[in-house]
Amino acid sequence: MAFSSLLPNIFPPKIRGDVPKEAQELASYIRNLEWVSCQKKGVSESEPFITMMSTFIIALYEPESPISVILHSQTPNIKEWVTKHSAKGITTLALCRLGLAKPCSTHALYSPKWGIDIKKLTSSEIAEKHAEVICLINTGGVYGGYDTILYLMGRGTADLLAKNIYVKA
Repeated sequence: MAFSSLLPNIFPPKIRGDVPKEAQELASYIRNLEWVSCQKKGVSESEPFITMMSTFIIALYEPESPISVILHSQTPNIKEWVTKHSAKGITTLALCRLGLAKPCSTHALYSPKWGIDIKKLTSSEIAEKHAEVICLINTGGVYGGYDTILYLMGRGTADLLAKNIYVKA
């Protein structure tokens, strides 16, 4: 839902300059990229984005989904699927920016390959994030939403959502 609250600013900016190469620094760099708008059709209504992003995540994380099966085949070709979703800003890079996947190389910023340049979180990483999110929501009171976004997506995103009155800062 946080992703759809950013509309129409759901795209990364053009990457300029040096990009960190170490995994943790790269993840922080990616999470703290500015969210920008892109003049594309169909990037204004939030309801479809909640469904589309959820479906995108499930398709990549569920090993038996048709997309995962194709990705693990001898000739993985999901170009049409990727093109459709990336036109809407729904990308594996967006998953990194949301704290839902981890970048493994600087290629994460430029046409990344899922499972190589960007990897899904392990079960233990998901459990750890889940526990922290529950803790932040339960102990943060009215600021729990802000603290959760800060933890998962970085200060820039938390501040932007607070500015747009989606979370209280």
